[in-house]
Amino acid sequence: MWHLTSNKSTIFISIITSFILVSCDNSTGTTKPKDGWNRFTSDTYQIDYPQDWEINESTEHGTDLAILSEKVNADDQFRENVNLVIQNLKGKRVSLDKYTEVSLAQIKKQMPDAKILIDERVTLNNIPCHKIIYTGNHVIYDVKFEQYFMIIDEIAYVLTYTSHDENYEMYKDDAFSIINSFSLKDIN
Repeated sequence: MWHLTSNKSTIFISIITSFILVSCDNSTGTTKPKDGWNRFTSDTYQIDYPQDWEINESTEHGTDLAILSEKVNADDQFRENVNLVIQNLKGKRVSLDKYTEVSLAQIKKQMPDAKILIDERVTLNNIPCHKIIYTGNHVIYDVKFEQYFMIIDEIAYVLTYTSHDENYEMYKDDAFSIINSFSLKDIN
């Protein structure tokens, strides 16, 4: 049986630590980021983010990239964020449906109080994705997640927006703009 694991459960770890949301464009995109935004570029993808948000490339929490909102004050212990997890599925013959099914099962197992609010197939930048929005409790925080899963050339890309439940609307537009700016580079 195929499992979504590499250190117990990559997807769950990403959800609990930095969390994400997905969207992708198969083109490189030659436009510049909008005013007040920066662009992060890796060997395989690029993504735009507000200048007052911080990039974290550490992979210690199972994410390939996390983009963190600015601290509201010195005591701010939870920063809203968008993160990216990339998982190589080469040779595993995993469809988007199967990936979504396993991911939802992991969420329900690891976060028993999770409430799935939206669970639907969408298209972002002409790429089929699966979108889920859910809420749950993590440690001492009531959090809300918006995730997009996509599989391109046997590689899963998962973008997640994570926020305090009460701050979801405040950061939603910036988070979606970050996700919507994600594009893969033509690496041929």
